[in-house]
Amino acid sequence: MNQLRTAFAAKYAPSIQAICKATGLFVSVMLAQALIESANKEGVPGGGDLAAKHNNFFGIKPDHHWNGERCTLQAHDGPHGELIPQQFCSFSSPEECFKYRIQFLRENHNYTAAGVFIAKTPEAQAMALQNAGYAGHGNITYAPMIIGVINGSNLKQYDV
Repeated sequence: MNQLRTAFAAKYAPSIQAICKATGLFVSVMLAQALIESANKEGVPGGGDLAAKHNNFFGIKPDHHWNGERCTLQAHDGPHGELIPQQFCSFSSPEECFKYRIQFLRENHNYTAAGVFIAKTPEAQAMALQNAGYAGHGNITYAPMIIGVINGSNLKQYDV
């Protein structure tokens, strides 16, 4: 699995580095989130239908700002995590997805208030994302999961 993560990181790091430049966001954090959130059932990063077919690496759902293509996929939701059809953004490229995610974070005051853009380390940024409610309020395992992927996949090398 680590080889798959390494290959994924090497493939997308240059785009994410260019897009994250001067934003205050750590490349390692975005890569770790993309690795986690785009995996298929077998854990292959980028292997889920949403990432593989729609370049959506973060499970981004359309809101009132989204004017692009949409897709409908079965996803876990509801009080018991049942599968239901849900709409997601369909991006023309991975880069469009990465840019839109940064725009989403910047436009949502929760992330600024939680210190996402002023974090001094990837670990602090992961905690700020968790505190802002990125993976759902009360999810105390999200930041440790991100940090584990960063450290286990040597992603800090891309923060240079």
